[in-house]
Amino acid sequence: MQQSQIVLPNTPRTLSSFPTYHSFTERFTPDHWEDASRKPTQCVTCSSPTLTDINLAYGEGKAIAWLMAQLTVFQEKLSVPNKMSVYEVETCAQTIHDYYHHLKTTELMLFFARLLGGMYNVDWHGYVTPTKIVTALREEFMPWRNDLLHKIDEKNKKQQEKEYRSIPTMTWDEYCQLKGIDKKNPLDRMK
Repeated sequence: MQQSQIVLPNTPRTLSSFPTYHSFTERFTPDHWEDASRKPTQCVTCSSPTLTDINLAYGEGKAIAWLMAQLTVFQEKLSVPNKMSVYEVETCAQTIHDYYHHLKTTELMLFFARLLGGMYNVDWHGYVTPTKIVTALREEFMPWRNDLLHKIDEKNKKQQEKEYRSIPTMTWDEYCQLKGIDKKNPLDRMK
């Protein structure tokens, strides 16, 4: 019996460029964190897949596997002697997935780049822990991200308002001509 291919209508177009999980992970690697850090606004506003999208496209648990790979590379690059165990890496990935499944892969890559670069107030004290990572995500990255999205939204609203105000309006005479109405005031006709 031949199995039919399932097409997910809500999967972003970005993932259609990556037909397999392997092709996806080759593109969204820690090697691209530096690229992400150079374009923070683009990381937040682009159409890259979310953690939820990864699971929908490639199967349940794939987003956690992707996060675990990111976390493993992060802690290896961080010059702290005491690293997380595999269990702690999995716990951290599961926590990020559970509470921030709406974040895009590029946003998380940007977060890891910034965290590694010391942009957040994390005192490692020689230990990498899931709590420190999730706290930095919640208390520093998310407020910055939300503020950026708010500013972009306000800018877009102002632009739309400006465009709306620039639309030429129709005069009463033009309306009457368009509708074939006698140019007299309609209230005059009621007499």
